[in-house]
Amino acid sequence: MVSRKTCSRSFGTGSDLSESLFPVNRDRLRFSGPSRTFFSRLKSEGNTQDMRITLLLALWMGLIAVWTSCDTRTPYERWVDEELASGERHDSLFLGIYLGMPEKAFYDHCLELNRDSIVTDGLNMTVEYPLPGFEPEATMLFFPRFEDGVIAEMPVTIGYNGWAPWNRNLWADSLLPRVVHMLEQWYGKGFRQMEVPGYPQPTFVRIDGNRQIVAWPENEQYVKVVFTDLRRLPR
Repeated sequence: MVSRKTCSRSFGTGSDLSESLFPVNRDRLRFSGPSRTFFSRLKSEGNTQDMRITLLLALWMGLIAVWTSCDTRTPYERWVDEELASGERHDSLFLGIYLGMPEKAFYDHCLELNRDSIVTDGLNMTVEYPLPGFEPEATMLFFPRFEDGVIAEMPVTIGYNGWAPWNRNLWADSLLPRVVHMLEQWYGKGFRQMEVPGYPQPTFVRIDGNRQIVAWPENEQYVKVVFTDLRRLPR
């Protein structure tokens, strides 16, 4: 009978036996590629892609900041440029009068309105129009500015009929919100309070394409409204 010890000496261990039967070059088993694992490589590539996206976003934000800092236009000027660039035309004013209306057509139209008792002669060569729906009663005076024989601008003056220095509730500062509300009923909402070159503050303005409407308290008695065709008159 052969003992385990004798067997072991005769044939060696299992690993020695396998190596004797199947010789293996241990140097070839060593991984000769990069030391990173597959997943560490994927993680590294993902980080690189994230860095590229971050750099692109930073570059884009920088370009926006530079462009914004170079745009020295005021909010009003940007609004005007946007509306004029739209190419839209809005010429309607009131009582059938419109921007671009020929001078003779304006006079003929006012004569018709006068015959119908809608308007009368006003102060200082203006046309007087009693505003409907105002309580206390208010009146609007208007006369256009012509350029090249057509209406380019329409200044309007509005005041309470019962105004007096001692009637504080009939001053222009209380009339202004009602006038703006009336204009919004005529032309839609969208008036903004902002600085407009050439006008006192506070100023309410609305711009639709070529038509600009500006309203402000002219003094203690009157609210002034000016309709302007921005394509005919410089800002």
